Amino acid sequence: MSVLSVFSGKCLQAVCGISTGYKDMNGEPLHTGDIVQVYTQLYGPDDLTVVVGDEWTTYSNGVIERKDGPVHYFVMGIKDVPLEETGEWRVRKVKGFEDVISGEHWRAYGFNYQATPDSVLEGA
Repeated sequence: MSVLSVFSGKCLQAVCGISTGYKDMNGEPLHTGDIVQVYTQLYGPDDLTVVVGDEWTTYSNGVIERKDGPVHYFVMGIKDVPLEETGEWRVRKVKGFEDVISGEHWRAYGFNYQATPDSVLEGA
């Protein structure tokens, strides 16, 4: 079975299955590749989105490089909302990374799942 990654278009957002150290509003651990819904105290539920990190940079020529320094994990679309101190924001896990399949495409929400490129696996 191949390792999956989550992409936005052709840009690698995260290798699936990495523990972020965060939990959703129900206490469920969050991993990269988990599909989540976002709420606020006054509005919700919002559209679906995905848990990712800033570990990788994808260039227009297709080259993918690992960034230096610590990885910052976040929910795509609310990057600057600290998951450990959510305040009015709520995140609810809808589907775990282990249940997604290669080729799964959430076009309306801007992310998809593909096999992790060999260059990433070799550099991991």
